[in-house]
Order: sequence, then C-alpha cells, then structure tokens
Amino acid sequence: YLNESMYFPHSLDFRGRAYPIPAHLNHLGDDLCRGLLMFKDAKPLGKVGLKWLKIHLANLAGLDKASFEERINYTNEHIEDIMDSADRPLTGKLWWQLAEDPWQCLSACFEITEAIRSKNPENYESRIPVHQDGTCNGLQHYAALGGDLIGATQVNLAPSESPSDIYSGVAERVQQEVDKDAEKGNENAILLKGKINRKVVKQTVMTNVYGVTFIGARLQIEARLKEIEEIPEDKIRELSVYLTTLVFSCLGEMFNGARAIQNWLNDSAKWISRSVPPELVLKSPEEIEEDNKNEGIPKNFKKSIVKIPPSQPEHNQMTAVVWTTPLDLPIVQPYRKVPRKSIKTGLQIISLTDSGVPSPVNRVKQRAAFPPNFIHSLDATHMLMTALMCKEKGLTFASVHDSYWTHACDVEVMNEVIREQFIKLHEQPIMENLRNEFLERYKGYKVPVKVQRSEFEKLKLKSEMKDNAEVEIADNGYEDTLSLSELSKIVPKPPPKDDSLYELDGTETHYLVDNLDFDKIPDEYLADEYEYEEEKGFKKSKAKRSRYVYVWADLDFPELPKRGEFDVSRVKESKYFFN
Repeated sequence: YLNESMYFPHSLDFRGRAYPIPAHLNHLGDDLCRGLLMFKDAKPLGKVGLKWLKIHLANLAGLDKASFEERINYTNEHIEDIMDSADRPLTGKLWWQLAEDPWQCLSACFEITEAIRSKNPENYESRIPVHQDGTCNGLQHYAALGGDLIGATQVNLAPSESPSDIYSGVAERVQQEVDKDAEKGNENAILLKGKINRKVVKQTVMTNVYGVTFIGARLQIEARLKEIEEIPEDKIRELSVYLTTLVFSCLGEMFNGARAIQNWLNDSAKWISRSVPPELVLKSPEEIEEDNKNEGIPKNFKKSIVKIPPSQPEHNQMTAVVWTTPLDLPIVQPYRKVPRKSIKTGLQIISLTDSGVPSPVNRVKQRAAFPPNFIHSLDATHMLMTALMCKEKGLTFASVHDSYWTHACDVEVMNEVIREQFIKLHEQPIMENLRNEFLERYKGYKVPVKVQRSEFEKLKLKSEMKDNAEVEIADNGYEDTLSLSELSKIVPKPPPKDDSLYELDGTETHYLVDNLDFDKIPDEYLADEYEYEEEKGFKKSKAKRSRYVYVWADLDFPELPKRGEFDVSRVKESKYFFN
C-alpha cells in the first residue's frame, strides 16, 4: 500500500464523536500509525508552511508548552540532528528516538530536510499533517459555558504571550495550600512539601471534567505518589486522600461556574433517570371512574390515583437522558441494566445478554456519565462545524477528537476557522436550550421521592398556610402541591460511604485510573451517597420506615447557575487556544 490512496470511512458514536471504521491502521492509532500516514494531496509550503513544520516537530519532541518562537528556535538549533535523522535514521545519532512521539518526529525530520534542501522551500510540495491541539479541551468547553475568568486563562481561552499550562497551574495552587498547612503543623502537608508537580495532578485534572470520582482521583494520585521515593509507603493512602481533596478544591475555585454547571447536569440526570411517564404512574379519568363503580368500597374511602407505588418504581424506570446537540443530532445515553443469563457448559460459564429486551436504565451510570458525555457532544459538534467550514474553504482536514490536522500552508487559515466556530458554538444559549428541551421532553413525568415525614408535614403546613392543623400525608401517593426542588431538600442523607471499605482489584483500578469507561466501572464507585444506599437495597425496620414518606412528584429542573464574566469572543485573540 506504499504511496497508494486510502480512505477512512467514519462512524459516529452515540455522543457524535467520529471514529474511523478500519480497526488497525488509522490516524487515531498509535505513534507508528500516525507516522506512516500522509495526506494524499500535496500542497506547496508557501510563506508560513516551513514555520509550522518547525513548530510541529518541536511539539512532537515534547516542547508543546513553550511559546511558538521558542519552538521554532528549538528546531533551528537541532537542524543538524534533524537532517542526520532523515539521512541515517537507523545508523546515525538516532536523535529522533528521544522525542515523545518518535515515529511522527522522524516523519517530520524527512519533510523538513527535503524542504530545506529544495531550491525553494516555499514551493516544496508538503503532504505531512500538522496538528493543532486543544488545551484540556473539556475544560475549555466548561470554562466557556460557565464564563470562568480564571479558568479561561488557565486553558488558553484568553489571549496571552505564552501558552498556559492548566496542570502546572493546579500544581502550584495545591503546593501553596500544602505550604500553608505545613506551617500549621499538618503532618501530611509536611511530608508533601516541595513534592507537588504537574505530573502528580495531571491525570486527575484531565479526567475531572469527564466525571472522575473521588475514589478514582485518589487512586490516580496514589499511583503518582508511589513513584516518589521519599514518601513512606505506609503513608501513601492517607496522603492521597489529603491531596485529592486539595486538587478538587483548587479546581472548584478556578472553575467555579463550570463546577456549578457540572452539578446542575448531575442533578438533572439523576432525576430524569428516576422518572416515569405520567400514563404509567397516574390513573386516567376513565380508570378512576371505573374504580368508583366498584362495590364493596365505602363511599368516604379516598381511592388512590396512583398505579405504581413510589416505594417500588424500579422496573418502570426506563427513562434515559436524551438531548439534542447544536447540530440537531439526538443523543441517547445507552446505560441500562440489561438482564444476563448464564449458561454452564462442561468447559466454562457463558454470560449472554439480549439488548432487545426492555430493561430499566442504570440510574447511577446515567447520572455520572451525563456531564462528560454532554461535553463530548459539544467537542464533537465543534469538530464537525470546523470540518464543514474547512471543506468550504478548500482545506484538507482530519481530526482526532480535539486535535485538528491540515497541511502546513493552511494551519493559520484552519486556526481562524477553529476559533470562529468555537465562538459561534458558545454564543448560542447552549444551557438554556438544554433546559428548555428537558422541560418539553419530560413534561408531566413523575419522580419517586423518599422524604423525612416530620419535615414533609412542615412543608405541607407551610404550603397550605395552615396553623396548628392536621395535614393529610398520602404515603405512596402523588404530591402535586410541593415542587421537586422543595422535596429534594428533605431527602434523608445517609452518612458518606467510606471508600477504604472498597478496595479495587487490578482490573477495576484500570478502568478508574487509566481511562473512564462507564460500562466497566462498578456502580458503587460512581454512586453518590443517596444512590449508594438505594443500590445496596438497605432494608429498614417497619418502625424506622414510618419516619419516611414515599411520594410521586412532578419532574422539574432548577434554574441554571449564573454565568461568569468571561467573554467567549476573546478566543479569537488567543493564539494558543489550539496550538
């Protein structure tokens, strides 16, 4: 297949993210795969192409946090090494093997060497893809949604003379907090003083936006602390809990608006996944009339209008979180509790599932996965908008999620497109549209709520403006006088679960530390405290159960959190937004 044209058909996953269908050789593959692939059509470098080839090589060498000028200077200083790598890749100095992405670096060495040795580099026909990558792109979308000034600066939404590094920024803030605690005599802080760097916090910062749990974050940081020889092994677990708390706190301060939006998304998904269509919950007027005709029931007996008791809704909770992207692509979260059937043979036990069987949603995963999936749907939308505009302008375009590729001569045009499309995307009322869609899509849906009886009586008294009067509490009924937001304030909160009770084996750790695969992560490591109690199926005695009331309530969505002051149009001035 050397020098032959190849095409990569793509498919979209349920979030709208594009993936090439060929499984092995494709541009989403490893460094070797990417180093082998070039664009079919060549384009002359022009006046700026060689500059961007030099920046590209510096990025591949690991200098992607430096300014553009420093990256160009780095490449110029290593021209002899670059040419030696191109002339004698296996017998020379082997400089290319020192790069972070050695095979792609070698490919760039060939291209730069041929361009410089040509009679006129501006006319050199280049085919190598040059990459422009987002800066922790999930946080870029969150900062734009939340209008966070500090966060926007940290992820290069705001213009600056050199690229900001969010990981170093968080590490510095955490180290400052550690130093303050050390002065107060905190033993954990004293042990960690001077040992916090970007590597320790990088993975947690990167995956925080994608819904990493506290347990997952602690395991990530624990893995990094084990690499520091000066830290006593018996203290690593305690230190990881302390440090994870600080990292989450610092991220909350830097991305305050983003955290508020993340919480709103979490809460919305939590109630949606518990909701049931009204026709399944409440009796129709015809059914009520039929009930009234039944003989043997006293006339003064108040008949229930509820078909399903809110204390036992599980088998009817089949409502998935569904939303529509700004490109009108419908997104449906697939997480369900699909029944499994085990078949025992003489050699093994085979577990079979039938996805065609109607099954309740997995409430824990529907909630935990919604914020990251929503952000993924936005970065997929931005990529598709950019691809369409690049095609309109005659640019060759490829992407690996938030890494956009084009010819060296077209990088600056693509950079303008990237910024314009990001601004166009986020100037839309994305969160307002989402809330309005939820209000319309789930109109009339009912949610089962378990509340404290004493607090419920107080709320009913207040809502009905009665003093010193008895209030009728309809257990296992329908509550139409109090809103879901009011009821959710009196939901009993169990004590926080102790993650020390739940140690993970190597396989489970992999899915929390190396990547966030919601299909693989056990539910108990995603559940919040309330969900954790539900999933355990904890049974209370009848005496204790009387302290609580189960009611159906109307599904509603709270007002959106107030947006910060960052003006997304400033992205156009930021040369390091994608770089």
